[in-house]
Amino acid sequence: MKKFILLFLLLNIYFLQGQQNGKVIYKIAFDEKAFDKELENVEDPVLRNMIYNNKAKKLKRYEWAKEIPFILKFNPNESIYYMEDILVPDNLSNRDLLRIKVNGRVLNKIYVNKKDSIIMFQYTALELGKLVRETKHFKDVKWKITPERDTILGYPVIKATKGRAMAWFTPDIPVPFGPGDDVGLPGLILKYQYNSNSIVAEKIIFSKKPIKIKIPTKGLLRTKKEGEEARIKAFHKLER
Repeated sequence: MKKFILLFLLLNIYFLQGQQNGKVIYKIAFDEKAFDKELENVEDPVLRNMIYNNKAKKLKRYEWAKEIPFILKFNPNESIYYMEDILVPDNLSNRDLLRIKVNGRVLNKIYVNKKDSIIMFQYTALELGKLVRETKHFKDVKWKITPERDTILGYPVIKATKGRAMAWFTPDIPVPFGPGDDVGLPGLILKYQYNSNSIVAEKIIFSKKPIKIKIPTKGLLRTKKEGEEARIKAFHKLER
């Protein structure tokens, strides 16, 4: 009996470890119904017309974007999120590519360390014209878990909200990560939505071996607050 219990515990630990090491492939999508609903709340007819005319451009951009994978690699304590390198189509402008990255919620890489409660953003700072790494703590994440339930990729998910953001997470994969820097939920985020922009998991690949995640080492290291101060300073210089 003791051997059976020990074997059961070992198998359970092995299963949980397998569920905490892996890779998620996300794709971004345009929620047209959410866009139209958002448009209804705009009272100014001129502004409403401008937003509506921008809809066609958005749809075209999302047509390009649906082919671009956004990757999240994770282990029990760390994750790293980035847009996969692709051959950019000739008809996709740098501005549209930047907007796609923004919709995917990452400019270069986002590294998260749960143990140290640190999020690191690596990107090219416009005010410097070079790569930087900015860090912030994520201890106080104010998510509101709702009673709404659904299923994504066969996993039961629970809806959580934070302001205008919505996230569907699964407790079946007990890691607090997801696309972008919204972390801290008791399960992997399989869908994230802000207004009409959605980021949805298309595939999860688990690893039997622990996944090693490298913290970004290139770029000037500063805090998020220092980065904000640098951007404000650069903005004031442009105004002169």
